[in-house]
Amino acid sequence: MGKGEASSGRNPFGLRLLILLLLAGTLHAQEPQGNIAGLVRLQDGSFPTERLRVTLESHGSVVDVTFSDLEGRFSFNSLLPNAYSVVIEMEGYEPVHLTVVVNPATSQTNIIRVILRANSSGRPRGAPEGPTGASPDIVDVSELKKKFPPGVIKEFEAGNKAEQHGDLETATTHYLAAIREAPDFYPAHNNLGVRHLRKGELKAAEFEFRRVIELNSNGAQAYFNLGNVLYITKQHEEAKQTLEAGMASFEYRLPTDVTQAELLALVATLNNDDAVDGILVQLPLPPQIDAEKVLRSINPAKDVDGFHPVNVGLVATGSGGIVPCTPLGGMILLKSVRADLSGLNAVIVGRSNIVGKPMCQLLLKENCTVTIAHSKSRDLPALVRTADILVAAVGRPAMIRGDWIKPGAIVIDVGINRVADGAGKTRLVGDVAFAEALDIAEAITPVPGGVGPMTIACLLGNSVDAAVARRG
Repeated sequence: MGKGEASSGRNPFGLRLLILLLLAGTLHAQEPQGNIAGLVRLQDGSFPTERLRVTLESHGSVVDVTFSDLEGRFSFNSLLPNAYSVVIEMEGYEPVHLTVVVNPATSQTNIIRVILRANSSGRPRGAPEGPTGASPDIVDVSELKKKFPPGVIKEFEAGNKAEQHGDLETATTHYLAAIREAPDFYPAHNNLGVRHLRKGELKAAEFEFRRVIELNSNGAQAYFNLGNVLYITKQHEEAKQTLEAGMASFEYRLPTDVTQAELLALVATLNNDDAVDGILVQLPLPPQIDAEKVLRSINPAKDVDGFHPVNVGLVATGSGGIVPCTPLGGMILLKSVRADLSGLNAVIVGRSNIVGKPMCQLLLKENCTVTIAHSKSRDLPALVRTADILVAAVGRPAMIRGDWIKPGAIVIDVGINRVADGAGKTRLVGDVAFAEALDIAEAITPVPGGVGPMTIACLLGNSVDAAVARRG
């Protein structure tokens, strides 16, 4: 089964709507031309009442600023290959933050269609919650002089001086000289990390910030800077995956105190926007939000997660519908090992609406004999030992031991659990004790790198299917 990185877990109270749009193959004559082109409308469908300020950023730095015309159109041209943040602002309305990947070699125009919502409270809804910049630690040079040789301090101060005058190459040379003399001189590592981050060299920046944390665990700014790198990297990967699949994506990041009425109003707007083909609400939601009500409010034709009761019913009756991404990805992995699953005994550990129940329906469709085990099941190890196909989706690290598994079984491990790994570090593990099961099972999905990437791929596939279905 394929290996790679699994998708990150769903963060508690991380409220996000991901809207996937198919990019048009050709542009209408009235649409602006450029590597990034935007069309903005107000919530009632009318043109903006004034020109919008549009800021283009890369890694926290402003690349360009433009203003829309009076019909809400704007564009940026001849951009270098990169992932850019686009911020659209107009007084009295909530700012919109988008991520767009540009590849000039394809001559493709990335079209952004945006709806602005009135902001009666005056607070900036939609602003990203992640870090947006990086900076050096506040360094007490007098304390450093007690720990490091004078030559190291001299190089560091020379680097800071060069940086203040805008000579970043000379500053980098001095920082590297300081590190050569004292490899554990963490302030220079931190400043190099900032240089790499601002140049878009994310791997190099991550290395330097991790080195700072290793050398000086009390450096709070290094943790912030590392978080910035990881946040930007995740944004790039999400945008890259959708763009590579011929799509554009954007997101609404709402505050955790958002009201249910506000969220339902936003979903209704997206339901009515013909340019939007797919809507995904990131779960879990804050406690004041009724998640079931929100999921039911999504147009079933745009429910690319497959959680709406209409889609659940269609899948259960074998009548079509949008299949939830994780079970669908698991089935594709199963069929890659054994094309014909007829007659096999399948045991699913976990009965959630997201994985367990829809997985049961998919396996029944393949003529398997299916058992769903849960917290009240008796003698779980004995049940698991009957499985030719085992699907683990219970959310408990390494709960299913190797001696529970039938020799030659196919194991789909859906669990994503973070556990301590010593020295303050953590690692991801599944619901199955992987090392114990590896020599017993015919095939087993790793964690990370198994079901996670398939879930993302199936989300993109569901989005394409939804777009095609809506267009007849």
